[in-house]
Amino acid sequence: MGYDIEVRLLERQHTAVVRAKCRRDEIADTLGGIFSEVWSLIGATGAQPAGVAFARYTPEAADIAIEAGFTVAAPVARAGRVEPGELPGGEAAVCLHIGAYEEVAAAYAAVQTWMKEHQRVLSGAPWEAYLTPPEEQPPRTEVVFPLLAAN
Repeated sequence: MGYDIEVRLLERQHTAVVRAKCRRDEIADTLGGIFSEVWSLIGATGAQPAGVAFARYTPEAADIAIEAGFTVAAPVARAGRVEPGELPGGEAAVCLHIGAYEEVAAAYAAVQTWMKEHQRVLSGAPWEAYLTPPEEQPPRTEVVFPLLAAN
């Protein structure tokens, strides 16, 4: 699959997230639990969702560190495992992956290749925004790489 990479200027976004660790084969189940937990807090507190579900991953030894949740209109108060966070503003390289989540690594590779070709540098951890619910086919996942400002 060929990918188009678009540079966007993003606004900083408040988030409600849970941070967790899991094995690679547990990611789907872990995300499902996190999204349910965060969505429950949003509903219970009257927080205003401001976008779609997202997740950031950081490989660590045998596990993956996950920060996942939803963007919200204003900061949320910590409650249980749910805490406030933010997605950074600024330029980002954005790539749309249409298809099975198990194949989203190709979108990451496409953005990394684009960054090398365009001499752009990552400014923080990339994230995925899930544009469709899991049951909708084909799934649409946006891969976002925050960039340092171009020279």
